[in-house]
Amino acid sequence: MKAGCFITGYSIIIGMEKEDINKGYTECFNWEKGRQIKSESRLVHLSTHRAIEMAQVNLRSIEKARIGIVLGTSFGGLESYEEFFRSIHANNTQPNAFSNSLANIPAAIISIFYGITGPSITLSGGSL
Repeated sequence: MKAGCFITGYSIIIGMEKEDINKGYTECFNWEKGRQIKSESRLVHLSTHRAIEMAQVNLRSIEKARIGIVLGTSFGGLESYEEFFRSIHANNTQPNAFSNSLANIPAAIISIFYGITGPSITLSGGSL
């Protein structure tokens, strides 16, 4: 690969229920840490995987420090965000629910899974 190359791919996944996302994720990835990931982040990971395949990129042949991630989201992990706030109102705060609600969690998961050590940027600014 040439230095300074910009590679892009895209993926569209529509109409998947939570159970379908989780089933597809476990079928696609044999990753022990993946069992802890919420379905909203799993969907982003599945989409990223498909985009990498469509771009026909062999990540094993690229120095991981030279790969960057840019992820855009309207809000972040809405399911986790709601779970966290429900736990506060029930006086049973769930710290993991808060950390999963952060907008940059899916990008972090992608970095960890693929071993990417370059920059990771999450753009978030939409509204519900």
